[in-house]
Amino acid sequence: MNNNQVSVFESLYKKLGLQSINQFTLDDINADKYKSYIKVFYLPPGYTITVDFKQYSTLTSGLFFINSNQYVSIQGIGENEGYMIYYNRDFYCVQIHDAEVACDGLLFNNLSNMPMTTLNAENNINVDNIFKSIKAELAATQAQQEEMLRVYLKQLIIFATRLWTAQIYPKSR
Repeated sequence: MNNNQVSVFESLYKKLGLQSINQFTLDDINADKYKSYIKVFYLPPGYTITVDFKQYSTLTSGLFFINSNQYVSIQGIGENEGYMIYYNRDFYCVQIHDAEVACDGLLFNNLSNMPMTTLNAENNINVDNIFKSIKAELAATQAQQEEMLRVYLKQLIIFATRLWTAQIYPKSR
């Protein structure tokens, strides 16, 4: 994606977008424009982000999961471009059968721990591939686009939930 390019899927009340994060888009991302959306930030090393008034710095790549109306602000950007997926509840919000990967699941409504996962090199490749797939799908506008985007988003959330769980509750050796 180039500088301030935004890719968006919109159908009736459903919306999902992919926004690059760089020096050109930072003011837009920090404004209230995306406040009502659920957001997933994919931030490379060197970023500083504040979520609900607690500041985090990315030493390695990381994923941040922000529910609608949570306070979020990016103060510093690293050398590499980051990305933000934003979507509304009408686009994706599994509530009954998949509680852990819902928009009210572990990553988005965990008050005791920060809904963030750090990525090692292997994890980073997997996450990068999911973001590339979402970007390609948004550009393709083919049949069943909405469902394919939902599958990629769910894949990202499941992958991150597994990582987050392993990072927060490491198995005793």
